[in-house]
Amino acid sequence: MSRWQFWENAHWDPACGSLIFERLLKKVFGQGDASPEQIEKGEGEVRRFGGVLNGWLAGRRFLCGNHLSLADFSVGAWLNYAQRAQYPIDDFREIGRWYAGLMELPAWRESIVAPPF
Repeated sequence: MSRWQFWENAHWDPACGSLIFERLLKKVFGQGDASPEQIEKGEGEVRRFGGVLNGWLAGRRFLCGNHLSLADFSVGAWLNYAQRAQYPIDDFREIGRWYAGLMELPAWRESIVAPPF
């Protein structure tokens, strides 16, 4: 579990966070338009680390095997913004399957609150 939480902190967080900042938050904070260079970099990182995540999830129900853990919540939370921040992950079927499983959890669905941006 710790391995995936460290991975999330070191790789997934910066990759996903950069696209959220560029595509959503810059407008909210009046910091201008998204930077094409930062978008390209963020998309590349999401593809790179999304590939790692997608490959790991093949044949696994959750990140740590067959049991839901805090790692699933840590890594999965970034996917709540995937559509709005336009993450390039449509080809990652394992991520989609895994996230759909998280969305089946009533507590997960009920905890998602859409931000005002």
